[in-house]
Amino acid sequence: MKSKVFKILIALVSVGILIGIGFQVFTAFYDPYESVTVKQGTYEKKVDLDGYFVRDEKAIAVEQSGAISYQYKNGERAARDAELLRIYKDEETLQALEQLEELTSSREILSQIDQGIGSDGLNLDLVKRQLNEVRTSLMHAVDDGSFSELGTLSEQLLLCLNRYKLCIGEDLSLSKTISALDEEIASLSKTIPEPDDVIKTDNPGYFCTAGDGLESTLTPQTISTLTIDSIQTTLNKKENAPSEGTSTVGKMVYSNTWYFVAVIDAADATYFEKGKTIPLSFSSHDSETVTTTVVNVLIEDGKEQAAVVLQGDTVNAELLSMRFESPSAVVLSYSGIIVPKDAVRVQRNVTEEGYSENQRIVYALLGKTVRTRKLDIIYENDEIVVSRPSEESGYVSAYDQVIIKGRELNDTTQ
Repeated sequence: MKSKVFKILIALVSVGILIGIGFQVFTAFYDPYESVTVKQGTYEKKVDLDGYFVRDEKAIAVEQSGAISYQYKNGERAARDAELLRIYKDEETLQALEQLEELTSSREILSQIDQGIGSDGLNLDLVKRQLNEVRTSLMHAVDDGSFSELGTLSEQLLLCLNRYKLCIGEDLSLSKTISALDEEIASLSKTIPEPDDVIKTDNPGYFCTAGDGLESTLTPQTISTLTIDSIQTTLNKKENAPSEGTSTVGKMVYSNTWYFVAVIDAADATYFEKGKTIPLSFSSHDSETVTTTVVNVLIEDGKEQAAVVLQGDTVNAELLSMRFESPSAVVLSYSGIIVPKDAVRVQRNVTEEGYSENQRIVYALLGKTVRTRKLDIIYENDEIVVSRPSEESGYVSAYDQVIIKGRELNDTTQ
């Protein structure tokens, strides 16, 4: 009997010890708070647009058959009466022209290198710096998708590499190679016939190889008569636009001022005010972000959508080729300490005059201690608040660990 009682006592003591150990482990690892680390940054509110470009432009149409040789690159500016296109009978002529251009380019590079042979004008440090700059530009062009720049940058890289060889003492004799190229260029030039037709520009402007047949329809003169329905009707042409003008082989853009017309949700119309500067980011061209100005906002009663007209003056090959696009518009931008809305509490204070006032704060963890941090809110929405950075003590700072959930937190709004 005593043995049985003794065993029961031992079991109870063992259970008590296990419970005590478990409680110590629990208290050691138990954290009554859920927190996040806040950082300083920029909060941007973006609105997605669905729209199209309007420009002062004219389509270039070619009715006759033949092979077309473009005399200007996409985005280049052409003077009045400049030759834009040359039309030849067959593709073989275009291949010969392309080969001639490559030979001429190679000859130019070798000629520049040859001018440095035997001179003291080549400085090794300068050539190294130029080589690194061109290599960096080439890498950025690839990363940004600026493929139109690759040809020029590749030529510059070849030029710098050969200059580097000269600087380190490699023996280069280019006169024979240049003479051979001259002979080949002269021989090939004799095989190229005169073009069947030449198309010139009537006015100076920017040349673009992409035409869609809408150049005479989407003109700046239509901006003043736009309605939400007419904009939507134009957007409905998105799928058919590329095939509308089969004879269109390019276009001339006569002004660097253009318009982007877009529909938006009516609830977002308040973000667009006349005269406001709006950056646009185009998802189809990751490197393309341009600054525009709001020139008109269309709001009609009973419609779930509104419309906005933006004006820009940036001109490059990518933008000239665009027609229907869905960019993001940055309508708000605030820099400061970005704090989750779940971390914001309200603290009731009594002023020196005896008045009661509510102040929004956060609780920050310092080790195991909880401290109050004030907010100087410059922007807020349902998800975050942006607090102005302050050098005064007592305000929330970057890398504070603020509590978003926990027990026994004072909040007069709850």
